[in-house]
Amino acid sequence: MKKGIFTLISALGLFLVVGFAWGQYPEVSIHDIQFVSDPMTDDDSPLLGDTVQVVGVAVSSARDVGVGARWSVYIQDTLGGPWSGLMVLQNDTTESGTLITSVQIGYLVRYTGVVNEYPPTGLSATQLELITSPSPIAVDPIGPGFDIPPIITVNADSLDSADTGEKYESQLVYVADARVINNDLPGNRMLVRDATGDITCDDHFSAVYLYLQGGGSWPPNNTVLNITGMVRNYQTYGFEGYTLNPRTMDDLENISSPPVISDLDRTPPCPTSSEIITIQATVTDNGTVEACSLHYSVDYAQFQHLAMTSPDSVYSASIPAQTDGAFVHYFITAWDDNSEMGIAPGDTSEAMLFYTVRDAGPTIYDLQWTPFVDDASGYEGLEMTVMGIVVTDTTHFSYYFIQDGNSPWSGIWVNDAVNNVVLGDSIEVTGTVQESYEMTRLTDISTVTVITPGNPVPSPVVVNTGDIMTGAATAEQWESILVQVDGVTVTDPFPDSPSNYGEFVVDDGSGGVLVDDSGNFNGNNDSTFHQGDTIEHLRGVLFYTFYNFKIEPRDTNDVINHLVVGVELTGESGFPQTFTLKPNYPNPFNPVTLIQYGVPEKSRVSLKVYNILGQEVATLVNGQQGPGWFTVPFRATHLPSGIYFYRLQAGVFSETHKMILLK
Repeated sequence: MKKGIFTLISALGLFLVVGFAWGQYPEVSIHDIQFVSDPMTDDDSPLLGDTVQVVGVAVSSARDVGVGARWSVYIQDTLGGPWSGLMVLQNDTTESGTLITSVQIGYLVRYTGVVNEYPPTGLSATQLELITSPSPIAVDPIGPGFDIPPIITVNADSLDSADTGEKYESQLVYVADARVINNDLPGNRMLVRDATGDITCDDHFSAVYLYLQGGGSWPPNNTVLNITGMVRNYQTYGFEGYTLNPRTMDDLENISSPPVISDLDRTPPCPTSSEIITIQATVTDNGTVEACSLHYSVDYAQFQHLAMTSPDSVYSASIPAQTDGAFVHYFITAWDDNSEMGIAPGDTSEAMLFYTVRDAGPTIYDLQWTPFVDDASGYEGLEMTVMGIVVTDTTHFSYYFIQDGNSPWSGIWVNDAVNNVVLGDSIEVTGTVQESYEMTRLTDISTVTVITPGNPVPSPVVVNTGDIMTGAATAEQWESILVQVDGVTVTDPFPDSPSNYGEFVVDDGSGGVLVDDSGNFNGNNDSTFHQGDTIEHLRGVLFYTFYNFKIEPRDTNDVINHLVVGVELTGESGFPQTFTLKPNYPNPFNPVTLIQYGVPEKSRVSLKVYNILGQEVATLVNGQQGPGWFTVPFRATHLPSGIYFYRLQAGVFSETHKMILLK
């Protein structure tokens, strides 16, 4: 046993029997693991899947990072510079023997593990996963007392794409003079802006997460900061890119402190044409608040400016009564005795506060619709009353959804597990409007009144999968509405691999959308849905969770005519010896044909379809597969007759075949 590890174990009073394998695997540098020549094309490590040893200085300890029931440390090469950071991960805290928890900041340590990427497709983070079975391989401490490598100064534009940001993955960097634009992004995130662009700050480190969860907050909007943080490169929950993650709140150095505007309110929340609106806000400062102003516009006309008055820290002003149907949007500014300005909302180019004058009272449309990039309701935090038909009930979810039609913006989530409403009930519900991770809902329900039972449930709105997929401009308008997609194929049965949360992806040829199992629907926890399976009709409420739009079937009755294509080819046994792409069948076809191929070893597989001009028209497979034989259907419902080509790529293998669509 090496002296370093013997000393460490003795000092900790540990007596472990572990499988040591120092010298058994090649030793590489962090640069060898991280460097890629063209990250815009492929950011995966060139050593992906290899078992290696690597040496680095710990810049965090195993309990500093919030990674669930896992241990993780960030390490950097002693020389610093680009491509010098790496995340080391032990996937299970119940496993013992790697001694990762003994690593402290400033320790130079040798680690043995497998290089992987998470998630396996798209923009991903390179990780070294420590070996825990069949025998754990312990880390090898070379010694404590090493300095953290020099921290690189970057700008926002250094982190805005893989081309410039990938080289800083898992490294500590420094950003100067960044102004807080929005300190209340969903998921405990904060948007800051320097002279070159925007950066999202996140709570990846436990100290920051616990501070924010415990009632703390990011610095006020318009504060100017110098920020030290870890660059995290990931694609998850609908966010793809690079975030800056301070290790503690001390990594945020305040350069300026503008007035803080909070507790915004308006009375009444949804006025009639005869009512004056009173706008209030609490404004505080570490010095003196010199002035506070309300800026409002009616039907997108020129802004009007009102001085807000206050006997104390609560400032108010009144907007005159407007005609029925008038749209009013507004924001607030405040100045202190150091000529520093606070503003709410923080980024008026993304969102403002707003309401619509309604003599007949508000509708679900009013609570859901927004003209701004930020999709928050104009009635957030206010108690509102609306009417609608129940389209799901407590037999489907622990909450329910109501609609007042099936046009865009006509559905809303009612977070109510107390009132036992049933399908078809016409109800009037009063509750507080809340943005729950960017999804609008009514919560803190005070009253629910059934007006009439037994009404027809609004028919599902038939949409294309591409209309409601994450990132689609039209998706938000169908939130909380019962939708239906037709003629879909399962293109990814396990999008959360290596974990499995029951989700799968379906596509009708216009783009893939996730299907989830939050209600009385088992999803894909038991591998019911295979890659290539087809579903004639799939229904469910369009939900938004973990930063992705997802169809939530109410139960198995919402999955109509599920055809299991199967994974293994009929007549094939064992694993293929080489990569194989077979002729599609039938050929010519209308509108579905089967494409069969074999993968001899686990590989990143891409199967795409192109038209006669070489333009990509469909991605059928894009991810890790194999070994095995596979069958994938290609449904060409939305394509014209003609000649098409399908190409299989896996590693260095590439093969293309021709097929003919005749309609």
